[in-house]
Amino acid sequence: MRRLPSFQALKAFEATVRGRSLSAAARELNVTVGAVSRQISALEERLGQSLMVRHAQGINPTQAGLKLTAALTKAFDDVETALHEVTAETGRETLVLNVYPTFAIQWLVPRLAGFHSLAPEIDLQIRTSLVEPRFNTDEIDIAVLIGTGQWPKLKSHLLFPRLFTLVTSPQLLARLGPDPTTALRASRPLYSDLHIEHWKQWLIKAGFDDIDLTRGTLFENSSLAYQAARDGAGFALGQTDLLADDLRSGRLIAPFDLITKGDRQYFAAYRRSEASNPAIQTFINWATTEAGQA
Repeated sequence: MRRLPSFQALKAFEATVRGRSLSAAARELNVTVGAVSRQISALEERLGQSLMVRHAQGINPTQAGLKLTAALTKAFDDVETALHEVTAETGRETLVLNVYPTFAIQWLVPRLAGFHSLAPEIDLQIRTSLVEPRFNTDEIDIAVLIGTGQWPKLKSHLLFPRLFTLVTSPQLLARLGPDPTTALRASRPLYSDLHIEHWKQWLIKAGFDDIDLTRGTLFENSSLAYQAARDGAGFALGQTDLLADDLRSGRLIAPFDLITKGDRQYFAAYRRSEASNPAIQTFINWATTEAGQA
């Protein structure tokens, strides 16, 4: 059984010596300088000796540090070479994507067949979360993020803005009458707790500020609200780009003209250090083309 120090600590130490500074290692590993420093301190404590001398201009490795760096650099190079050889033999590569559940269900999954036809050599692992991922600790390659596009350590590409309008099923209007105002007041709002403020904004701008959302049905995520709307349970606040297929097919209709715009947009983002990764660029080019941004 191997009793090795933390792999993250070894990576932080090797990158620091190779880059001649803690800040260079932090940029390469997409973590903070403090995180790198703590990893190295833990490694030195584990080994019981100093591996480098820190000073204002950077660092100087000790003799023990130089010896360890030489071994680590060779080991990491050997691993990287082996990975490239394995990938070349299989002709395949895997990308790990982190996306929001509703984005995955409404936009990404219906388009996956098109991506696989375009890039059959790229496998995807899709993870969903409502929490913004941490690229410095999470094992992901690409994330779909909601924001302004300004993430210091990430390269981001705009997909589309968040445009909101009320949607419902044709069956609901057939049941409650063709006037959408009457139908809205006679039915339940269908909403997720993440979009309560967007609902309120839409209602106020449309002149329905007297409608009480608390008499509606609250869902964990918007996809459940959308499905309830398809089934005629009420009105949901839909994002037009996520529901384009439903609106085009008539499964859902948007009976009101008012569309409100969120102050943040959808972006596909990845580490700046991975900008030359061909598989990442293939996915980004495909996603931006699908989103109409290419």
